[in-house]
Amino acid sequence: MKRVTRFDLRMVGELAVVLVLSLLLFGYFRGQSALVTTPEMAGETVVFSMTDPVGDDGGPGDYIYPQHPSFEPHRSLLDLLAFRVINKGEVAWYELDFGLITNPWQAPEGFFHQRVDIYIDSRDKWGRVLPANPGANVTFAPEYPWDIWIRIAPWGGTKAYFLEKDDKLIERRGVEVGVVGDRTIRVIVPAAVLPLPKSTWRYYVLVGGYDGFGPDGYRVVTARGGDWVFGGGTDGNLDSNVIDLLAPRSGKHDQEAQLAYSFEAKQGAILYPVGNVHESNANLLIGGGLVALLGGAGVFWGLRRRIKKNDA
Repeated sequence: MKRVTRFDLRMVGELAVVLVLSLLLFGYFRGQSALVTTPEMAGETVVFSMTDPVGDDGGPGDYIYPQHPSFEPHRSLLDLLAFRVINKGEVAWYELDFGLITNPWQAPEGFFHQRVDIYIDSRDKWGRVLPANPGANVTFAPEYPWDIWIRIAPWGGTKAYFLEKDDKLIERRGVEVGVVGDRTIRVIVPAAVLPLPKSTWRYYVLVGGYDGFGPDGYRVVTARGGDWVFGGGTDGNLDSNVIDLLAPRSGKHDQEAQLAYSFEAKQGAILYPVGNVHESNANLLIGGGLVALLGGAGVFWGLRRRIKKNDA
């Protein structure tokens, strides 16, 4: 009959700890990247897909919706839930899922409240670090400048722009936009308008409220708020007009950290993109967790063989 030593039991316990911790690390960092693997449909290639936390449509945390009844239920209208980039033949689809889409003023696109900017870093270390127009009131990380801009707004406000090598921003005509299902805005961009997306691209996805009379179509954020403006910000020029942002769920580049502003430093929001930046970081950490798991298993089996040999 085989004799089980205390050392055997202790090693089993230690292996179990290593296994559990590795699996927890794996699940945690997969959640941090929030990247979604979507099955490819016929003729479709999912270039990038990422979820965004539910209920974070409060800017840096304290913004509140305008109080006019047309904004009911005063939540979810600007709550970005997911963003997808899909190549389908010679066109690209940029899709945004929201908690709720309503159209109280019957805009022809099928949505009214959403004012979205998609800024894309498609050419490494070349482009601009300021928005094309000052409506969002943010700046971008200098190491990730943008060179493509897709502006999404109702009433014919959806447009696509490409930054030429001479730093001229040129509108490229031919984009289409509409609502798919109940909660998805889809922008269709032919390859003749903009280059087809690649896996190396990085994305800034900014969601604000639409106001045809606001700066670049953004509804502004104030300190007190009101029927037609957001509240919870400031009456100065440091807070952004971004209500939701596609960002990691936590960490130094989560939404709250990126949209934070400082009166003392006179510093507004500085944004960082998603895409292969966070994906590569997440994969590195996941790989570390798996190495720890395999290493722990190897140590366990090596010691177990030594114990067997000593007990023989």
